Amino acid sequence: MQSKLIAIVMLATTVASHLLVNQAVARDFSTTCTSYYLQGTVLKATCMTSQACSPLKDMHCYCNLKTAKCHIGKDVSFDLNNGISDNNGSLQFHGADFGASCNSLSLTETGKFFPSDNSYYPTDTCALKALCKGKYKSLPIYKPTVLDLNQGISNLEGSLVFDP
Repeated sequence: MQSKLIAIVMLATTVASHLLVNQAVARDFSTTCTSYYLQGTVLKATCMTSQACSPLKDMHCYCNLKTAKCHIGKDVSFDLNNGISDNNGSLQFHGADFGASCNSLSLTETGKFFPSDNSYYPTDTCALKALCKGKYKSLPIYKPTVLDLNQGISNLEGSLVFDP
């Protein structure tokens, strides 16, 4: 009985460390996604999977010019409103419904996409810019705010998720 318990604990530890390693690797989604844009509060993008491909043979094959590696890409729609909130005029992760109090939403200029050969060259940032309701000396105002989406969103096999 004791050896079964030890085996279960070892297995659980291995699985937990595997999940933590995979989560850490997944951060900075903008280095593994391309062609992103906003449609309201929804982030649309093509995100890479770990499945390797050949651009001459495979459809939806995208090549990273920095790493010279090619992977299958998946089109995704990800509602930022489900994990970002407005805290007195500042965007933050681990909340929801920022779209109710923010306007003029846009993304910073990010990776360059070359449609002629389906290649992309990622940059290191992707930030959400907005004007959000805040207060200045008890007066309501709209404040400009920026949130680096790489700090709270990961690409997990072609699907975007909010980091825990």
